[in-house]
Amino acid sequence: MTALGDHAEHLNLVRFRNDGDDFHVLWTARRAVRMIAPKSRLRAVAVEGISVNDRLKGKRIGAGLLVADTVEYYGSENFGTAERVVVNQLKYSTQNVDTPWPWSGLSDTIIGFAARFAASAKEYGIRHTIAAGRYRFVTNRPISANVLEAIDAVIRGGTDSLKGSAKRVCQELQTKLGLKDLRLRQFLGTLELRGNQVSRHDQQTSLAAEVGRIQPGAPDSSVARLKELIRTLGTSSATDDPVLRIETVLRTFDVEDPAHLLPAPAHFETVGQAVERDQDAALLDAIRQAPGPFLVTAPGGVGKSITTQRIASLMPAGSEVVTFDGFAGGGYRARSEARHRHDVGLVQIANELATRGLCDVLLPSAAPPHVLLRSFRSRLTQAAAIVRARSSDALVVIVLDAADN
Repeated sequence: MTALGDHAEHLNLVRFRNDGDDFHVLWTARRAVRMIAPKSRLRAVAVEGISVNDRLKGKRIGAGLLVADTVEYYGSENFGTAERVVVNQLKYSTQNVDTPWPWSGLSDTIIGFAARFAASAKEYGIRHTIAAGRYRFVTNRPISANVLEAIDAVIRGGTDSLKGSAKRVCQELQTKLGLKDLRLRQFLGTLELRGNQVSRHDQQTSLAAEVGRIQPGAPDSSVARLKELIRTLGTSSATDDPVLRIETVLRTFDVEDPAHLLPAPAHFETVGQAVERDQDAALLDAIRQAPGPFLVTAPGGVGKSITTQRIASLMPAGSEVVTFDGFAGGGYRARSEARHRHDVGLVQIANELATRGLCDVLLPSAAPPHVLLRSFRSRLTQAAAIVRARSSDALVVIVLDAADN
């Protein structure tokens, strides 16, 4: 019985370890999905290492890499030019969810973070290191109040009032990190201890919801491919470049090229200064008072396409206008464009709004038209809320030129 009990306990420990691995993958997958948003400044996420492009004079900074589970790069994949680089260590507990992390459990990570901070400051300068570097410990467990109190006291310069465990943590911070006085305070200002993160089950639910929001009808296989890609990047087969970029993330959703997010760009002829027309005021009033879509018709050659391009200038301040080119210089006839289809036209319009920061991105999808229309409508609702917050008179206007195509 004892042998069987020991065997079962060992299996449970293996499962608990696997829980932690799964949390790592899910956390990283959710960060990767954020790269897809057109306004996102997140350029890459390295797994178990740093980007191959993160070099100074051809060499990488090795200090602290053992505590870097993932590294997020904003603006650039090189620390020297990045807007922000976040070094993450992720810890997950199945058994001790409510037990705070003490200093003894955090010290190796914080010492590693401090070593990387110091090396970065030496190579890139303290000003850029403070501005760009962030060192983040992420866990589903809480962080000990003594640790948080000690860190806050050192940053504020008010350590004299510390007592008990908080005082001992303060002493460890001052003696074990290899940083003194101002440098220590500067490092601690870049340190983020994020406790009480949601469980891996909730991470999985959130990931599925986030993917479903950007790609309606996304198959479970898309999420599975993304997770498997992250696992692979954490192995020896990806040692040279263990990095998630938008191109690789999109491919897990069957989007082969970021250009496919805008699959039907306009091909309007360039015109000079358009002549104002007597109908302009009437058109503006019609748009503002319309309870829903309406149709403008006229014989060929009278300037309908030019008028559609002028609508934006007629709208109230703060309005947003997207003009969809249904003719595309005759290109609508090409089967390779198929811009009249829901999975092309709606994606183009939605993502033009998304590039302006007005709504979620909409990935190309094999979902049926009614599902795509529902997702498209939700993006119009998002955009309308943002635009109306600017001005009660502002409008979101979608113009379809050559709508009959």
